[in-house]
Amino acid sequence: MNYYTKGTVYEKGPITQGVSANGNSWGRMTLVVEVPLGKYSKKMAFQVMTQNIDAVQAFNVGDKVEVAWDLSSREWTNKDGVRSWFTQADLHSIKAAGMEEAQQVESTPIPEAGMPQDDDLPFAN
Repeated sequence: MNYYTKGTVYEKGPITQGVSANGNSWGRMTLVVEVPLGKYSKKMAFQVMTQNIDAVQAFNVGDKVEVAWDLSSREWTNKDGVRSWFTQADLHSIKAAGMEEAQQVESTPIPEAGMPQDDDLPFAN
């Protein structure tokens, strides 16, 4: 599932390159986008892989962009056998965007536990 976010390019990290065990060249970089959230903003860091690096390089710090991204989580075990998880945002595409439709976060009240809810479910609680 892809998510879409509009924002401003805040930072482009250096490109790391290498060759896989199969002999394929790869590249990776980080793109940081500042996303407006009402009267505040948040910075989001995206991992950019080989196939999208050229597209990201076409943008400069301060450019308005729309990015498509997805989240993925991976397990990692350290040398002492302690298992943990990390989550990353993987960039799938990037394009120029106007900010007239900046992303807004709507606040929806959460009902208190135990309060009856009006819904259209075909069974009773």
